[in-house]
Formats: sequence, C-alpha cells, structure tokens
Amino acid sequence: MKVLVLGKYYPPYVGGIEVYTAQLVRQLKDRVDLEVLATNTQARTVHEKIDDVWVHRACQLGVVAKAPISPSMPYLLYRLHKKRFNIIHAQFPNPASDLALLLAKTGTAKLVMTYHSDIIEQKLLLKLYQPMVHYILGKAERIIVTSPNYLRSSELLRKYANKCRVIPLGIESNSFAVDRVDQERVRGIRKDYGNKFMLFVGRLVPYKGLRYLLQALQKTSARLVVVGDGPLKGELMLLAKELDIDRRVHFLGRLSDEEIRHFYHASSFFLLPSITRNEAFGIVQLEAMAAGKPVISTSLDTGVPFVNRHGESGIVVPPADVESLAEAIDELWNDADKCQELGRTAQQRVYEQFDVSRMANQTLDLYTKLLS
Repeated sequence: MKVLVLGKYYPPYVGGIEVYTAQLVRQLKDRVDLEVLATNTQARTVHEKIDDVWVHRACQLGVVAKAPISPSMPYLLYRLHKKRFNIIHAQFPNPASDLALLLAKTGTAKLVMTYHSDIIEQKLLLKLYQPMVHYILGKAERIIVTSPNYLRSSELLRKYANKCRVIPLGIESNSFAVDRVDQERVRGIRKDYGNKFMLFVGRLVPYKGLRYLLQALQKTSARLVVVGDGPLKGELMLLAKELDIDRRVHFLGRLSDEEIRHFYHASSFFLLPSITRNEAFGIVQLEAMAAGKPVISTSLDTGVPFVNRHGESGIVVPPADVESLAEAIDELWNDADKCQELGRTAQQRVYEQFDVSRMANQTLDLYTKLLS
C-alpha cells in the first residue's frame, strides 16, 4: 500500500495538524510505503528524508489568513503521484493542499481527509474558499472526524455524514508515565510553586478563556501556574494584579515538551476553560490525563467534553461561567481523595481510548477497507 500524507507544514514546525501528521507517519511508516508533502516555511522547495520517510516541502511565497501560499504544491503533487499512491491522506482546513488536489491529476488514488476543525474566524475568506471546500469534501472517499461531538455540531460536516468515520486523536501515553520524569525535578517545581497548584498549558489567546479562569481564581484560595505565551499575556498579568491574585498566579511563558511533562506531574489538576469552538479537541487534556491528573474543562459542542468525561476523568462546567468554574476548582482543591480518584480513571481512559497506536491502527484499517 502506498500512502501520500498531505500536511499543512511538517516538524520541526509545531502545530496541531503537524503533531497529528508526524504521529501518524511515525506509527505507519513501517507498515505502509509512505511519503509526506507539506508546505515549507521558506521560499524554496526541499526534499529530505526524516526517519526513513521522504518529506517534500513545497516552496512558500507567503501567508494569507494563516494559510500558506504555495503555487508549486499542485505541480509537486502531480509529479509525486506518478509513483501511483493508493491513498492520499489530506488535512482540513488547508487551502494549499486543497488547491493542489483541485488542480493536480491524481488518477485512481483514494482521497481521505482528516477534518480537524471548522473555519471559525475567516468568515469573509470562507465565502471564497467554500466552493473548493465542497469540491474537496465531495471528492473524498472518507472523512476522518476526531470526535462524535464535532460531527454532530458541524453544519458543514453533517452534509457529508455518510462519508465520516470517527477516529479520535491520540498521544504517546507512555511518554507521560511517572517513570519518564525526573522526580527530583518534580520536587523542585513543587518547592518553587507550592505542593498544590493547578495548571494551564496553551496559547494566551481569547478563546482559551483565561480571563474567566482568573476571575474564578479570585473566588478561591487555589494557586495557578500558566504555561504558554500569546498576545494576551500582558493584559492577563495586569488583570491578575487588578484582582489582587498576582501572588497566586505564575506566568511562565513557553517551556519545552520535556519540562511541561514535569509540570503535569507536579500539579494537582489541569484546567482547559476554553469558551468557543476554536477549541476543537483539546489534546492537552490527554497529556494531563496520561500523567494521572483530572481535568476541569467546558461543555463546548466540540471534542473537549468527549475527551474529559464529567465525573469520570474530571469536571465539566459551562463555558464563560465564572461561578461554576470557581466551584469546580474548590471541589478539587479541597478534596485530595477525589482528585486522585479522578486522576486514576483519567489515566486509564487515555491508555484505553486515546493512545496514538489505537489512532494509527484505526486509520490503517480505514485505508485497508477503502482499498478492498
């Protein structure tokens, strides 16, 4: 079986789609004949082997509304398809690869799309992009959706529901196990930030709901560590001062993946207070759960509450609800036994339902059934 994975970018560039495609490639490269076509971050085309997989990076001329512009991608796709791939696995949304699929002749190759999220912010450009979206989704033989919640709530996806198959995102669960972290470092973090603290990891942008989290924190005695950077950092630090909670909030900026693993283990529980559909899945929840930590998240109509089940792996509250968020924080902050119990079942849920090997096996099974 020959598979071409179409990505937006590819590591070392870091993003949600990039993490997904890299994980899929690592899991499948020894079981299928696989190559990757993505956009470069520079104005040149590069062909290189990474972990025995050919990665082709098409020249990028710029970025418009977060979408890379790559006129060379259709030509590269056409040239690559002369190798007669059986499956082309693309990611949505990604206008660069969609345009390539529209223009390049890909013959009898079966098109599989992984639908990561609706287009939320670029409403104006969506009107121009929409005819191509319907062409590509219409052409796809199968559309992988990351949660049943998203399939139900996406107006666009519902039109193609007969083609959709739910395959949740996954993580390498074992990499978050207790024996993969330095316990001396964990103790050092607790010495610096307290034996009990709650943790947020993510970009500091409006849809993450940090403003509501800080307002909720004011109503509790809890301590918070914020890992991540973004345009709202200064505003949020100022708000923490205005609320007189700045001594209980630590903004650490970006940390390495290895360092974040240690913070997961040092923390008491994890928070994802997102308020809009921009949060399509919330894979950071899985990372915290794999480290044995319960999660407080919100009842969005996306994959977020599909990952974190209320009363099983954590607590789910309404989005942008300061009072409910404060009550949930108090509940876990003041009940260590409940916190540990939810953490145990959270960890079990990740190992059973969200390990990356399960995601890869289900994807390979979809390929096989499609070709048969």
